[in-house]
Amino acid sequence: MREIFVKRFAEALEKSGMTQKQLAAKISVSEQAVSDHKKGDIVPSLDTFYLICSALNVSADFLLGFSEI
Repeated sequence: MREIFVKRFAEALEKSGMTQKQLAAKISVSEQAVSDHKKGDIVPSLDTFYLICSALNVSADFLLGFSEI
């Protein structure tokens, strides 16, 4: 599941047009944390995961690979 999240997270971030730095500022985490999530080095907390979904305007199901939308 981690591989799916990494792929979908990178895809959603690119599609949003935001940089890692902009996303980090929007969800109040460090740019390094966003980079670590994007590489799959660390798994975001549930709170951070929710903020990522909201900021990137994608569903949790999409980021976890349960849906294509």
